[in-house]
Amino acid sequence: MIRKLTFLSCVLSAAVSSSAGLIDFETNGSGDPSGASFPAGEYAAQGVTINDSDPAPGSTFLNDTHPANVGTPITGKYVNVGAFDGVDTFLELTFAPGVTSVGFDWATGAGALFINITLLGPGDVFLDVIADATDSTFINDAGVEVPAGVFDGDAGGLEIRRVVIQDQHGPVERVLILDNLRFQQIPEPASLLLIAAGAAGLGRCLGRRGRAA
Repeated sequence: MIRKLTFLSCVLSAAVSSSAGLIDFETNGSGDPSGASFPAGEYAAQGVTINDSDPAPGSTFLNDTHPANVGTPITGKYVNVGAFDGVDTFLELTFAPGVTSVGFDWATGAGALFINITLLGPGDVFLDVIADATDSTFINDAGVEVPAGVFDGDAGGLEIRRVVIQDQHGPVERVLILDNLRFQQIPEPASLLLIAAGAAGLGRCLGRRGRAA
């Protein structure tokens, strides 16, 4: 009996563990090579909708890594949110289902020391705001060396539904660059119900087999 319970526990634990997501922007939501931009819902099937401050409504632009850029996590295609006078630069990630953690590689405009990352839960409940400091450099598509960093964070186990990434506020707006978006999804309630039903059925099957033996 103990062996059966242990087996069931392992099955259920593996099934309800969060699902890891990775978007490197080399391909679009359908798996084809990415173009120069994508609509907000391009990666909705993967669990995230992406919006930004670019005046072009509903589109997020991609750039190609400069040939001189070597040895950084940002490679190939990457998200590039331009800087516009009078517009606070931001990038917004909305997750469905929610996530327990999020990470990405980033770069911003010359002179910046950090970016601000705001984590929001269901109903846009404030969870945390993090100032992530630059720790490296990146050569952008124009060949300019700019500050860069790597962010990986969570909200202490709470569900994250939206992440807002902003440049370091000051007299000059700066670009935002993002690549290799990583996240841990929370299983949806419907999936949990199916998992529980499957585990119960498996338990009955093992019970009958045990009695037959």
